[in-house]
Amino acid sequence: MNIPTLFNNKLNPFTDYIRSLNQDMEKSLCARAEACAKAAYNKMEAGTLSFFETGKVSGASDKLKSGVQPKNYFSCFLFEGRSGEKTIISNIGAHPTSYGAWDNNHMLCTDYPYFMALALKEANCNIVFTQSSQACISSPGVDYKEGDETDKDATAWVKAHSLTKEEWVERYGQEYADKWYDSLEEKLNGHMKNGYVLAQFVLKASKAAKVVEPSLNIKNGRTLLSLDNGVMALGSISGLLGENVVQYDKAESGYGLYVETDYLEFGNDIAILTAPGELSPSLVYGSDPNYTGSSLWNGKTSWTGETWKYDTLINTTRKLTGDSDKTVLLMGITNDALGYMFPDNCTTKSLIGTLLFYKENPGDMTNSMLMTVGRNCGSELMEGYTALLTK
Repeated sequence: MNIPTLFNNKLNPFTDYIRSLNQDMEKSLCARAEACAKAAYNKMEAGTLSFFETGKVSGASDKLKSGVQPKNYFSCFLFEGRSGEKTIISNIGAHPTSYGAWDNNHMLCTDYPYFMALALKEANCNIVFTQSSQACISSPGVDYKEGDETDKDATAWVKAHSLTKEEWVERYGQEYADKWYDSLEEKLNGHMKNGYVLAQFVLKASKAAKVVEPSLNIKNGRTLLSLDNGVMALGSISGLLGENVVQYDKAESGYGLYVETDYLEFGNDIAILTAPGELSPSLVYGSDPNYTGSSLWNGKTSWTGETWKYDTLINTTRKLTGDSDKTVLLMGITNDALGYMFPDNCTTKSLIGTLLFYKENPGDMTNSMLMTVGRNCGSELMEGYTALLTK
């Protein structure tokens, strides 16, 4: 984001808006998604839908220092068609990173999802990734010891699937291979190994999958968020971020953004809530009561000195649907232009406040604070979900 662009969008009526999106990447992504959707539609068949969860791994954590850890690393639906082909629809709070995508629009993902999908494909199983509460969750994978059977199998799999530099040249060109091969190969092999191990982790858990009753209920809703973050407001109102801004008298800025807040129910006891932006795990899972650091429910240690008055999103859903045992999942829409969705007492009003108040890792959290709709988005979201589930 740069200031001349912002003023050009806001004040110059004779030129087209300059967007923050990479247009070539956007077109490529849309074309690939469209092709996948058409292929999936043409291959639709009757079958059985099951559900399973994998349990915890030590790598999943919340960088907001709440001590929260998701109960399950993966929550998955398993579809088995009459043809015998299987498809896993996974729900995971992760943050896959793409290396090299900014260089001449070449796409090279070195994180584990691609390699996990490749390993599952070899086991006659497709996989679809859906995001959960991915904001600031670090997910390095399943623990295993060097030299054990899992490590040996993974190492052999990586060796069989690794590309030589000559193969990089053939695929990406000499200039690209010379620039990236040496620096990315080690990372690439690490993510390949992680992807293989996670694939085996999911396949093992899938053996305990339980059939889901053939029913689907959907409630569609939307929630209006106050656009009170100055940086986000400037980018949105100018058109640089491409958001549809509306007038909202309750917001200090006078503007707001509508976001999707939907509810889906599979069978009798599985619910999915859609979430905008990058939702904080703390809103969904709460804060570990045994954690000795900052807690959302303790006004003495929260960032603003205030106590968070809302229950977790999981508990709220269970209470309002009258089912204390309901499995509640979150599906992040990952519209990153909305930024991070934090609890109100995990935000500060200004950049200066962020720099002064948070001292453990100011660089990381300043970035998070700058990229959020407003300091009340957490409570506004909770009110939106409550309204959706009670109507």
